[in-house]
Amino acid sequence: MTPTPPPAAIPDLSVSFSSQGMFQPTGWFYAQFGELPRREIYQLVTAEARLAVLSDLAATHDLEQITVTQSVFLEEKDKVPEWQFYALSPAPHTLLSFSIVSSYGDQSATLYYSPSTDAGVLASLRASLQAQLESGQVERQRIQVLRLMGSDLAFSPLPLKIPALDLTTNYNDDLLPVHEAILKRLQKPDDKGLVILHGPPGTGKTSYIRHLCSLTDKPKLFIPPNLALR
Repeated sequence: MTPTPPPAAIPDLSVSFSSQGMFQPTGWFYAQFGELPRREIYQLVTAEARLAVLSDLAATHDLEQITVTQSVFLEEKDKVPEWQFYALSPAPHTLLSFSIVSSYGDQSATLYYSPSTDAGVLASLRASLQAQLESGQVERQRIQVLRLMGSDLAFSPLPLKIPALDLTTNYNDDLLPVHEAILKRLQKPDDKGLVILHGPPGTGKTSYIRHLCSLTDKPKLFIPPNLALR
């Protein structure tokens, strides 16, 4: 009679995932390797640049074998799934994480490592990531949107197209002195204040706000109407 094998142990995933199911890279790294990781956060030139980093890894690794976890959004038929998070460990004491709730949203890549990481492996990963950085000077993404991720609130970068706007041509003359006053206040360091723009739909408020965003270097937060009502 063949003995019945003991039931498989249930792994403790509480340190690797939040109660909402979001992957926790630092917790996973410590549980796996017994060291708190150091990290480097990269702003890739585009979201598609993440695939180039994976292509580099695929040249020397089986991606399925080194994948720690992955979560994707499926929104439309025949549309390529969008990553929520994707984490890979190509070698001991390494973790490469992509997450839309990271500093640069879908352009973000985070490299976790420790003093025990093989120097050659670390150099190779850094080279792959650095090859996908913008070659010129890039301003840190300073427009953040508040999003509801499950039951959590999170910030992520908001790509914003700045319109080519001529205030003297596109708006009434009485806007110009108001614009100068608004811009002076917004450009003043550590200033406080409240600017309210109101008017009928289609009068150019949104385009004007985008234009203001291009003229100021302060962090900006966009709260969608559905969250503002909450």
